[in-house]
Amino acid sequence: MPSKEFRKEKISKRSLFFLPSKIALHFYTSFEKIF
Repeated sequence: MPSKEFRKEKISKRSLFFLPSKIALHFYTSFEKIF
């Protein structure tokens, strides 16, 4: 069970790391649509 918790923490940390890039990509695509 502890390994599962550790895995969850790892995934959340990874998602936190990739979240800014996802937001940036989303804003970039919407910005491209406007122009």
